[in-house]
Amino acid sequence: MSKLIYHWWWALLIPIVTIIVVCSIISIGGGYFKVEDKNPAASFLMDSSEKTTNYHKRMQAEIDVEKANVLGEIPKSTQLITDWRTFLVFKSKDGGNIFTPERIEQMKALEESFMKIENLGNFSLKTADGQTNSRFKTSIFAAFNSATTQAQLDATISQLVQGTSTSFFFSSKTTPEKPTSFLTRTIFTFAAPIEWDGKKYNDKTDDFEKQNEIFEEEMGQKIREWTDDESTKDIEFIAYSGVIDDLELEDVIMKDFTLAIISICFVYFYLMVHLRSIFLSSFGMLQVISAFPVAMTIYRDIFQVNFYNQLHMLVVFIVLGISADNFFIYTDCWKQARNFPKLNKDISYRLAFTYRRAVKAISVTSSTTSMAFIATAFSKLMPISSFGIWACILVIVNYCFTSTVFPILLVIHGKYIEDKICTRKQVCPCLIKKENNNQPPANSQNQRPKRQLSSFHEVETGYGIIEKFFNEYWVKWMNIVKIPVIIIVTCWVAFCVYRTTQIGPLTEPEQFLPDEYPMQEAENHLRYDFKQGPNDEAVKIRFIWGINGIDRDGTNHWNPVDYGTINWDDDFLIDTEAKQTAFITFCQTIRGHKYIRGGDETLFCFMNEFKTWVENNGETFPVPGDKFTSKLLEFTENDATGKTYRNEKLIGFIGDKLKMVQIKAVSTAIPWKQRSYNVPFVDAFNGLIGDFNSDNDDGINNAFQTSEDFNWPWMDTEKEFVSGAIQGMAIAISFAFVILVVATTNLIIAFF
Repeated sequence: MSKLIYHWWWALLIPIVTIIVVCSIISIGGGYFKVEDKNPAASFLMDSSEKTTNYHKRMQAEIDVEKANVLGEIPKSTQLITDWRTFLVFKSKDGGNIFTPERIEQMKALEESFMKIENLGNFSLKTADGQTNSRFKTSIFAAFNSATTQAQLDATISQLVQGTSTSFFFSSKTTPEKPTSFLTRTIFTFAAPIEWDGKKYNDKTDDFEKQNEIFEEEMGQKIREWTDDESTKDIEFIAYSGVIDDLELEDVIMKDFTLAIISICFVYFYLMVHLRSIFLSSFGMLQVISAFPVAMTIYRDIFQVNFYNQLHMLVVFIVLGISADNFFIYTDCWKQARNFPKLNKDISYRLAFTYRRAVKAISVTSSTTSMAFIATAFSKLMPISSFGIWACILVIVNYCFTSTVFPILLVIHGKYIEDKICTRKQVCPCLIKKENNNQPPANSQNQRPKRQLSSFHEVETGYGIIEKFFNEYWVKWMNIVKIPVIIIVTCWVAFCVYRTTQIGPLTEPEQFLPDEYPMQEAENHLRYDFKQGPNDEAVKIRFIWGINGIDRDGTNHWNPVDYGTINWDDDFLIDTEAKQTAFITFCQTIRGHKYIRGGDETLFCFMNEFKTWVENNGETFPVPGDKFTSKLLEFTENDATGKTYRNEKLIGFIGDKLKMVQIKAVSTAIPWKQRSYNVPFVDAFNGLIGDFNSDNDDGINNAFQTSEDFNWPWMDTEKEFVSGAIQGMAIAISFAFVILVVATTNLIIAFF
């Protein structure tokens, strides 16, 4: 290989460059590097998990129902969007009571200023006739209009803190006996469908991605700007919403990814210093960058993996480190070859010596690294599995380029550059020192005894600084302290093994931002420092009838939203009065359950609403069983509440056939808490729906429950993070041990 590279380097470059150019056109032109994942966390769900299956059944069923129906047009801004709901969190700067006459006036002024944000009225919650809904702004300050003294304020707070509809404005430590609070909040509710640039969206599901994008640009960004511009004497305030939080997180991620550019620059500079050549450093970095489009083309077109998200971008740091190490190995071997007279005189021999030494070393390191990523590819979590495949391909492509392109660069550098100009001076003049370019002087103190070389039979005449240090100092010192070192390493390995056995799921909620970030501070206040109310985040539960299962055959494993084909429950039928009554009773049971939040708009029971509509029309409920389906269809076509339930897929018709129904309830569970926290809620709701199934007749006894968001499926994802990590470490360490045994032929060295 070395002779081929030496004599035909120019011919080898032609196909290599051609491959790079073609793959660059395919991958960049085809948008292969575009991050298409709109919901990164949801892609981590395990298809094999029952909780994920239930979640996917609901998602796909709603998609099928939506496709089969031309949804009725919903009045503008009447469907609230949870992620758009914005909390103004007020906090006293000195940590004292925020409810003083002066501070209340400051907070009122901030509310009024917020209401003047441009285009706010286009997104505010409205009534069906287009008027601003009274629930658009939920504030406590109007309750203090008649309280002008501190004593009157305290008396008012003592009453308000006991009310279920007003207590959530106060600190969790506020009591009637201690009517003070260091923080409070005002809630602004925004809603869809919107009307923008002459386009009227039918409902909140009508191209929601675009509606959300418009809200982000027109409201999310302007609210952030408003927060930066406003200030008060005594009050700190933060505007928080799911959308603003996402924008903040995107900014943080983009700032973090600038570290990749900094890393590239640092590695480039360090290469110049170590290699002492702008030529080798520049083209070496270009070689690393060229590996990405080639690997991406293989990843997408050969392996048919079309998933690429932020996680995959992190591989740039790994490849930079591997490549730099490989370059150092090659150049050090290249420099060592100068210590042999024959090698130094003939570049072809010098390249053969370099190639033989370097390729073996980088083969060992690259194979162990690629195998570690192959182990990752066995993960049940699709993004981690795809990341393992992508990283493995990239490491192998980078290895191939390093074994072909970089030796060519060394040949070009040795033939045309090395002895022609002082390459170190290009980098830093301070690195220059006088020396013989060809070999050390004959009487050098570094002269080594003559020894036969396996291939060249030449005399090794000298060592560099690094070789001299390891040969004359490090080996002797390690021989003296070998016993303590073995003891220390053994103890450290034992400690690491012990700590590995302690790995387990999270015991506290995952936090993506440090506490000092405003969005994280606001989220912590809303979760832990306020009394909880109906507008606070909570896990929403869906009890679902009409779905038998989901067929995943033929789905694209790498597409997180390719859920499969719904198998509808053909036996699902509400054909008796007893079944209608069973739903009414079940809704009453849900309402009184200890894990269901009290208050308005915490239970959405289609049968309750249907019953009200029937009775308002002067008819009797329950309706005759043979007329139920037609009556329910009429309810969804002619009644505003019925239309809302159908548009939100709580009632699912395909044609005139009732395919599914859902009951939605707001639980007391705080979203995105750790697995151990969620287990009692899941068990309780499974028991609830299990009792319903066992107590009722065929047709409605095949129901299941899932979370509206993927809180329940995420529980199994947390568990898989742990088991997958242990499995990956076991595979990677075992393979690395085998490679080390083969490479060193020494079990002791391989083990340690």
